[in-house]
Amino acid sequence: MILTTSTKSGLVFADLSFNNIEMIEGLDKLTKLQDLTLYNNRISRIENMDMLTELHVLSLGNNNLTDLENVSGLSSFNWSDKYQAF
Repeated sequence: MILTTSTKSGLVFADLSFNNIEMIEGLDKLTKLQDLTLYNNRISRIENMDMLTELHVLSLGNNNLTDLENVSGLSSFNWSDKYQAF
């Protein structure tokens, strides 16, 4: 697990790869997060991310994604540029 912070804006980068995570949760206070890597976990749904308004990079490769209906909560995220993350 790798977490990188900027002293002025809080946590900006989190790499939670290879942690057997099944559900995205507990990120609601990380409102300054810009880069979130969740590679190689057990995530099946994108959820609980609507507070991540600064997110620019989302890496979800090698998960069990079956449901993408909640991606609308990431209103500032440019999906056309990041679609390859799936």
